[in-house]
Amino acid sequence: MTPDAAARATATPQDRRVVEWSIASDDPTTAAPMAVEVPRSERATAIRRLVGGDPGATRRVLDRIDQGDLPLAGLWIAGRDLVRRPPVLLAVLGAGRTVSLVLSPIADDREQAVATRMIREVIAGLKVPADIAQVMLEAGRSRESRSLLEAGFGRLATLRFMDRLVDSRERTEPLPAGVAIRSCGHDDPIELAALLGRTYEDTLDCPGLAGLRRVEDVLAGHRAAGRFDPESWTILEVDGAGVGVSFANPNPEVGCVELVYFGLVKQARGRGLARRLLGHAIADAGRHGLRRLTLAVDERNLPAITLYRRLGFTPGGVREAFIRPLDAPCRA
Repeated sequence: MTPDAAARATATPQDRRVVEWSIASDDPTTAAPMAVEVPRSERATAIRRLVGGDPGATRRVLDRIDQGDLPLAGLWIAGRDLVRRPPVLLAVLGAGRTVSLVLSPIADDREQAVATRMIREVIAGLKVPADIAQVMLEAGRSRESRSLLEAGFGRLATLRFMDRLVDSRERTEPLPAGVAIRSCGHDDPIELAALLGRTYEDTLDCPGLAGLRRVEDVLAGHRAAGRFDPESWTILEVDGAGVGVSFANPNPEVGCVELVYFGLVKQARGRGLARRLLGHAIADAGRHGLRRLTLAVDERNLPAITLYRRLGFTPGGVREAFIRPLDAPCRA
């Protein structure tokens, strides 16, 4: 009995279709196009491969796709029987003209070479109203990182996730004369985008994003994270002029409030104003009835990490962020 026949004979019913997609014979560096879009009837098998075989996670992803919570832009598998466990790639269309990719775990160098070629093919043929493709990987996924880099992605940042407990009893300290904090979620989006853009000047938080996206698209992406609450979007003013913004969205599905963006213009940094604005965000988070306030910060942004620690945030998981401009996006 050949190795492939043995694999088919011993496969579980759930895994059998994946095995049918596998015969390690061709050289992935010379093979013909391999990215095959997965038909609806095979989605469950491909998603299970994508999430590492977890049946509960598979069901949750499929439910979110069916309910429209995950706007599916495509689901592909390496379909030329090149490796025993062919890579799977999921694309989800996001707000702000972005598309997020999720890559299945890669076990060895041969799978990595196949994944690289599949990603290249998918990116070259992707027809979605997006300008940027992005990927978030758990720390330590070195083969997946290598595939992305070889497929033209750039490493944007190592993101440290941090959080703290909050409740409705949180209080803020009095503001100095001339300093005010007000909600800005209903402000003119053009003016708000202009202020947001000014906070990017000499930023230490993901500086590689500078100039890759329109500020209006970034703003749309922030609004779509969690559940937009205009009262939790605030602006810091000094003598009536906006100098900083804090955008927080409640996310009841995961039991937290997300601080999706926090930043000050260059001239306002180092004056203690960031502490006042962050303190307001912490106090406001408690009114949503959720126990945690979470954020992600570029590990190179040491001043921000120091501030977050001082105000009670503790470090959590780490992820690597990758981005790639789409060469010929489909304009909506």
